[in-house]
Amino acid sequence: MHLSIPISPAVSFDFPLSGLPGAVVAETLGATSWPVSAPDKLDRMASIRDGIATLLDAKQRVIDSILSEYHNRLDAFDADVATLQAQYDSLDEDVRENVLSTGGSIKGRSLHAVFVSGKTSWDSKGLSAYSVACPAILAFRKIGQPSVSVREIKGGL
Repeated sequence: MHLSIPISPAVSFDFPLSGLPGAVVAETLGATSWPVSAPDKLDRMASIRDGIATLLDAKQRVIDSILSEYHNRLDAFDADVATLQAQYDSLDEDVRENVLSTGGSIKGRSLHAVFVSGKTSWDSKGLSAYSVACPAILAFRKIGQPSVSVREIKGGL
């Protein structure tokens, strides 16, 4: 005896109800008359309990099979995303190096790598005004590294 569960119009899972004698399964799932004596009722209860356990085991096999299939599909998506992300990261690094080496922005159809010069910062506000009178203070000035900003172009592809 098999348990067939439709998942979609094109997919169904078919599981054998193994581990339980066919006569007991047929009796458990298809019996129409109830036993009369107490021992017969107990035997019927045992058969039903075994049938329930078998069906729950089959249900768990269906769940495990479905989850396994979907986990495999999701893993395939994750692998594809990781591959594309690695390609993107490599190209991004190349573009940033190119922009930094040329000191100028680069514009594509949908992305724009914008050169941003290094920022100047001071240890305090007063040093900026004081540097006019005392240029030696410029030794305390910090100039950051230039950077690149990649921006989406509105109306791009």
